[in-house]
Amino acid sequence: MKIAPRHAIVALAILPVLAACGGNAPPPSHMEPSAYERALSAIIAAGTAEAAQAAYDDVDGKAITGAQAAELTAALGDRKAALEEAARIDAQKAALKAAADAIDTSDLSDADAVAAARGAVNALRAALDAADGASDADRAMYRSMLDDADAAVRKAETGLDALDRMTAQQTAITDALAAASAALRAVNDGSTEAEVMAADAAVAALGMAIDDAADLPE
Repeated sequence: MKIAPRHAIVALAILPVLAACGGNAPPPSHMEPSAYERALSAIIAAGTAEAAQAAYDDVDGKAITGAQAAELTAALGDRKAALEEAARIDAQKAALKAAADAIDTSDLSDADAVAAARGAVNALRAALDAADGASDADRAMYRSMLDDADAAVRKAETGLDALDRMTAQQTAITDALAAASAALRAVNDGSTEAEVMAADAAVAALGMAIDDAADLPE
């Protein structure tokens, strides 16, 4: 009987092991993304409408199918719409913040300050009404700020209105008193009936001015 060489015996012994482990089969090759996949990823990741359009324009029309071209067109439209909506919401948030920052109710002691605060409050109300894309939390926050500022301005406006009425009433009394005093000084033993009636009317006007001064203290 002929004896097999040593290397042949070893080879025979390891054949089952190689078979179980896959033998000498090459590792699976890495699949590169297709032109369609690269374009779709770039469109979805684009931060601007221009970048999305550029990713779409860079596609080689010969490297994709008609169906894939239609899908890329739809993806481009969706991305542009999403970016436009995001920009619209950002603009609304910026408008809300600017309007809220413009409100100053720290000193409402004069008419100019009150008028400026009223204009700022109205601007915030308009911005809030227009902010349909703002979150519920943001809307609640700015609504609270609006309500507080509006209450402060209303209180100041009420105080200014009362001050204006008091000033007008005080002026009316002062003028009526001056007119009555002058009319009474003009009356003497030689006064005519017309002069006496004028003095009486001036005194009556003073009384009416005092009665109408409801906002003045007693």
